[in-house]
Amino acid sequence: MQDKRTLYRHDRFGEGWVQDWLVLGPIFYGYADFHHDRSEPAAAEIDFLAGAGGQGAVRPKQGDSVSVQGETFEWQAWRSDEFSIDLEKAFKAACDQLRKEEMVERSFLPQGTAWRVAYCCVYLDSDRDQEVRLWPAAVNYHLWVNGRAVWAPLDFLNVNRLLAPNNEQFAVPLSKGVNIVLLKTAGGSAYDIPAPLGLRITGSSGGAVEGVRVLTDLPEERQPLHGEPLWPFPQPEPPAAGQSPRVEQRGRFTVLRIDAGQFSGQSQTRMLFEDSTPAYRYERPGTIVFAPATARFTLDQLPGSPTGSADQDQKAKNRCLFHLHGARYGWPWTPEVPTEPGVEKQPALEIKVNGQMINDVRQPGSVNHHQGAHPFYQMELIIDMPPELLRIGENTVSVDLVEGVDFDPRREPIFALDLCLFTETDGEFTRVPRVCHAGRPFYIKLLFLQPQTIESIEGGDAIRSAVQLPQQLEAGEHSLAFEAVHPASDVDLCINTNRGSYRTRIPFICSVADPDAIKFSVLITQSSYTGSPDALRLETDIVNDIELGNAVTPRSLLANGTSAEIGRQLGAVIKDSGLFFNTHWHIYHGYTRLDPAKTQFDQKDLDEWTGGLLLRDGTRRPDPDAFMADSPGEFVDRFIEKLKETYGGKYRLAFHTNQMWYRYGAAAGACEVWIQIGYVSTEMALSAKRGTARAYDIVLGCSNCEDNAFIHNGSVQEQRIITLHDRLCYMGGCTDFLTEGMTYPNRTGTFLPHCRGYDSFGYSRKILAIHQSFWDFLRSRDYWDGPQPTLGFVMGRYDLWDGSHQTMRGWHEGCYEPGAALGFLQHDVNDGLATHWAPDAPEAGYELLDVIYPGIRFGLDYPKGPPVRRQHWFQPSPHGKADLVPEEATVAKLCRYPALIFPGWNSATETQVSKLAAYVEAGGTLLMAVPQLSTGIERDSEINLVNQGDLTELFGVCIKGRGAEISAIRQGDKLVELAGHPSRKIHVADAEMKGATPLWFAGDTDTPVLVENRIGKGRALLLTLWNYPGEEKLLPLMRGLVGDLAREHQGPVRFSGSEWVNYSVFTRNGEPGKVPTVIYFIGIDWWEMDAPEEQAVLHLGELAMPVTMPRDDMASVTWCGDLALGAGDKMVFVERIESTGENIEAIVQGTGLQSFRFVLARCKEPRVTLDGRGLSVEVANGVSTFECRLAGRHLLSFETGAI
Repeated sequence: MQDKRTLYRHDRFGEGWVQDWLVLGPIFYGYADFHHDRSEPAAAEIDFLAGAGGQGAVRPKQGDSVSVQGETFEWQAWRSDEFSIDLEKAFKAACDQLRKEEMVERSFLPQGTAWRVAYCCVYLDSDRDQEVRLWPAAVNYHLWVNGRAVWAPLDFLNVNRLLAPNNEQFAVPLSKGVNIVLLKTAGGSAYDIPAPLGLRITGSSGGAVEGVRVLTDLPEERQPLHGEPLWPFPQPEPPAAGQSPRVEQRGRFTVLRIDAGQFSGQSQTRMLFEDSTPAYRYERPGTIVFAPATARFTLDQLPGSPTGSADQDQKAKNRCLFHLHGARYGWPWTPEVPTEPGVEKQPALEIKVNGQMINDVRQPGSVNHHQGAHPFYQMELIIDMPPELLRIGENTVSVDLVEGVDFDPRREPIFALDLCLFTETDGEFTRVPRVCHAGRPFYIKLLFLQPQTIESIEGGDAIRSAVQLPQQLEAGEHSLAFEAVHPASDVDLCINTNRGSYRTRIPFICSVADPDAIKFSVLITQSSYTGSPDALRLETDIVNDIELGNAVTPRSLLANGTSAEIGRQLGAVIKDSGLFFNTHWHIYHGYTRLDPAKTQFDQKDLDEWTGGLLLRDGTRRPDPDAFMADSPGEFVDRFIEKLKETYGGKYRLAFHTNQMWYRYGAAAGACEVWIQIGYVSTEMALSAKRGTARAYDIVLGCSNCEDNAFIHNGSVQEQRIITLHDRLCYMGGCTDFLTEGMTYPNRTGTFLPHCRGYDSFGYSRKILAIHQSFWDFLRSRDYWDGPQPTLGFVMGRYDLWDGSHQTMRGWHEGCYEPGAALGFLQHDVNDGLATHWAPDAPEAGYELLDVIYPGIRFGLDYPKGPPVRRQHWFQPSPHGKADLVPEEATVAKLCRYPALIFPGWNSATETQVSKLAAYVEAGGTLLMAVPQLSTGIERDSEINLVNQGDLTELFGVCIKGRGAEISAIRQGDKLVELAGHPSRKIHVADAEMKGATPLWFAGDTDTPVLVENRIGKGRALLLTLWNYPGEEKLLPLMRGLVGDLAREHQGPVRFSGSEWVNYSVFTRNGEPGKVPTVIYFIGIDWWEMDAPEEQAVLHLGELAMPVTMPRDDMASVTWCGDLALGAGDKMVFVERIESTGENIEAIVQGTGLQSFRFVLARCKEPRVTLDGRGLSVEVANGVSTFECRLAGRHLLSFETGAI
């Protein structure tokens, strides 16, 4: 008998996870899973194990081989360290080989996404006959138990694309003895392999399973059982008489949740219609037959009518939403065709409630319709259903084919059904802003079910009504205009009509210089705006109503041939909404390339029609054609030229994930640098784009990319990740945000006007709250200058490092593939297949970034499942922020950085040297190495130094050539042996001193290795070696040198007491501490759950202030001169701090009861007043605290007479 092992317990996902597997694959299928013309069978239909007896009969042992399509695969044992098995690791050797072969055959997936199939097998030894539950956690899968098909749909469909623990369950019998469980999975992604998968086993009640052990291989003495397929499931029994669905009360909503458990004691899955899940079954191989499905539920009373009466007036006020989880928005369920914007046809499936069809819905806003967008979002269907269809007693919901409609059946699962019911009153507020701005208009919305006349409005002196009174309004929704007069909070508003009074409260009115200084864009995905201005209007109305941002970005693309009239209508919708607008008019893989000959309007027209609200033209970047270059110089020149051709002089965005694209995209004319946070190290990406944006004076933008970077399971860690994405981008200097995560509340009904805030997905509601909170923060303060940099890492002339690790080959190898710059597609150009140079010491120099951002990782680590351990996305910043700065920046731009370090390749020019000399003379510190002063533009050329080696002007030395090999470097009295591979030789440069001062020496000699030259107010450091700083033997010394420079130029702000702090310094255009300065900080340890916060000490010059560092949001302290002041609520805005002689005054804005902490230099008994009223101050551990109630804008005065 083989080894027996227990099941794995995961802290968050529960116990019972299989870790020991036999795996087979990856088996290449093709470039698409489903062929719509059925010209080829889908991957799900093919039995790839036919040569070994078939999927239902296979009994593999470790080492068994299987022949598939002329290739031989071997079953191998694999033990996972986590609850899921990472197939990328399990099949690493095979995948690497396949990628090499494919690169020769194709250029960037011309036929679509590659699909591969894998099989995973586990043997379970049970000590009894028993029923258990299996919980597969996978994107696409088939499941067999003892040869019986438990789940085997016709097609694989990327339901969530990623791993989803505890999403589905199956009740299956295990026999006493050995049982076989076989999983088949397939996937198509940039990795070209299936995503991770897992399998959880529990008892029949969902608790721990007893008497089951995992075998690491098939024992000889037992053969697995076989039998007839369990799928499709048997017809469930109807519920018992009087049984009602589960009722959830959420505020004004009553939600009746109906799932598999309501209709069947089997509880085999979470699907609603178990008798036909999916809605199609196999009658014989290759034939599909639709099986109609009916579910029944009982209502004891009608919603909104406690007595169950049939009062017509009361019934007219009820609203009912019919919500099918798992059903697509569009056709075949509703008339809209998602893949053909603007096309409608009769639904192929009919949904009937008590015999009446409800899904033949065609007016905008009545149903989710998500046309022309990513199909993996189309997984919810919400319909505004007439409530009178419901009745007391038994109700039925049925799904069937529409007779006579041409429909090629596909899998259409339904996970659960919600009936959301609520009652509307005669009049109610449907929009009340959370944040208003003094001196600017705002709107509220009222819904009247009956005509009413507004007779008077009461709102105090903080707001002014623009409504002419009296005003008679018909039934329906109405916008009422007001103007905010001055800062205030909790402003009572009463609207009196002839039918009654309606009261609400305006939470906060603030005063900031420009409320639109930061753009916060909402990704709207329900409708295609092409040809549908009405749908766009509905969505912009909702964005305004729920105050989620000041801009919108439709996911859908503008189609070729869109008429100018439609363009004008779209522009008018945006102009009326007051929201900034981002088009989606770029090339994206698999979508239509814009054809100028067929387009009837352009960017200028749309900008005019929107009233100047066009923010960006496109959120994707076009790619040049592939090419191979012979030198970095040729590569950069050709690349920029190709970008200019592709931009065509009108595209307004650079959108990428590596530093090279930012820089050269900006050089080609892009107006903004952009990043999808979540693919790569956040600080690396932010540093790269921040340096480019500052060098080219263009906008800094970011997208959190959480809609597809993570599968949401609702964990606290995941919420912290989403929070950190936004907050760190703000702290990193971004002024343009795109909330892709709003796809989830979008998808579950938030943006449907008839939903009125209904959202059945709990995690979706949490996402909405996170982003609303962040938007409230952004628009309640002025944006200051920041973050202030400590260091600048200079991207040299013709530097091709693209953000990957030095062992990964990519653009810096001299070859370009369209799309490869996304990082995770670099396998198309790596693995040694390119014929040009390999990454080497120049690229390795960027590892010095780990000094300023400890723990930084390079390359892309796209998350293929929920986070199960710490990952590399976030880093602390113990020395503040650093930028990756393009060398072409002007002297004035370079002077922003106290110190500049060249880490990698540079092709020097005399002009560049003169510019750097001017930077140093102005007070900067510069660090370079001799090879970075070579003029060569070819990678393997000899070092030919600028000015024939005469570097007197900048470094005070003259380099005559290469000197002797060395093995040690002396720093003062310390001798450091150079450790590393013996093939990597370190040579000194033959240097003649022309005024420079030697700092380091070669071994015991007087030969200089590092020299310093003072120019004006600054100094220039030169590593006088014939090697780049990234040489393996030099990196430890270089890390120490960079660390010394970081500490020297860090400035007066630093933290102690925590290794997890990430902070940024913003000022009002001046030196920190001498002008009002705000320090934002956050704890980036999102993984630990022991405490939601930790303590640290903030040092501000001579001041030291203990602070509480949150892990789920950022905090701030504002500092100027002798006072440092922080509030417990991030929404409090410290507008100004200034000294007025004996007092220090602070202007603050906020609302509600607030707690403050402050330190006041040399003051033992501080006294504080709020608008002249004394406050109670407590002093402990050197920090003073007080509480006060804020109601808008206030003056805090700190008496300094005791100093």
